[in-house]
Amino acid sequence: MTNSKKQVRKNRRNKKGILILIVLLAIGFAAVTTTLYINGTIRIGANQKNFDDKLVFTSANISYDQKSSNVLQTTITPIGEDGVKTLEFSVGVFKNIGEYATVNYTIMNDSQYIAELEDIVCKVFDEEETDITDKVSQRKEYISLETSSFGANKELNPGSSTSGYLTVTMIKSYVGSTAVADEEKSEDTDTKTYTIKCTIKANAKSNSASSDNDDASGSASA
Repeated sequence: MTNSKKQVRKNRRNKKGILILIVLLAIGFAAVTTTLYINGTIRIGANQKNFDDKLVFTSANISYDQKSSNVLQTTITPIGEDGVKTLEFSVGVFKNIGEYATVNYTIMNDSQYIAELEDIVCKVFDEEETDITDKVSQRKEYISLETSSFGANKELNPGSSTSGYLTVTMIKSYVGSTAVADEEKSEDTDTKTYTIKCTIKANAKSNSASSDNDDASGSASA
């Protein structure tokens, strides 16, 4: 019995030793670790050229009073497939109250940005290049000027377009200029010329590659 008991105690000590050794080995392996890293920098910037080149007029025409043969001599900038940034137009001589000419135009946004359009702003100048915009708006000149508002269509997503117009109307009959000598007066020489200069400002807004648009404003403008 004595030898048997000694053998049991010895086996117990061996098992404890093996258990302790396993625990120590486990702790030793867990302490050996390492970490790998990837670091980098990325720069992004606004693409002004993309917004400049891709937000353009893609069509334009002039409509007028069909009863008035005086207004028939109209011209407007021809527009190719790439569009234009500037429209220039001219009309024949207004001679009767109520004669008008309307410039209709379409703006296309083919850029990568959302384009937020501000309403058209026009200034009117006389032959001496004096700004008479206020007088025209107060109907104190021979013409009136009406422009459209983009309203709910002022924000253009990439690939979309919107339309607008400006209308010039003769509202007061013209008797001629006293600065022109009677012998020099004719239907061609005794006229009054107005110059209209309009701008439409557009601000770029960020656009994501997904269907959801980012509302953050960009820095590009046209």
